[in-house]
Amino acid sequence: MPTWYAKEVWKIDPKTFWKYTEGATHAANEVAVQSGQVDLATDFDRNRNAMVAKGVIKPDGTKIVWTSDPFPNDAIVV
Repeated sequence: MPTWYAKEVWKIDPKTFWKYTEGATHAANEVAVQSGQVDLATDFDRNRNAMVAKGVIKPDGTKIVWTSDPFPNDAIVV
């Protein structure tokens, strides 16, 4: 979804516009952004909120740049 949104709505290719990667765990994505390894990564709000609450990442260590409409449950991609 975020890749599609960036390409179709923002008219940019996230892999050339930002230092960006997909494929790691959501937790690893958050750590990679906070440590400056990448500019942009994907995650879901419950994971980010849990990592902040546990002190794994700082609340201002990452910034949310896009959110989807709420899903009724976890998304599954086939």
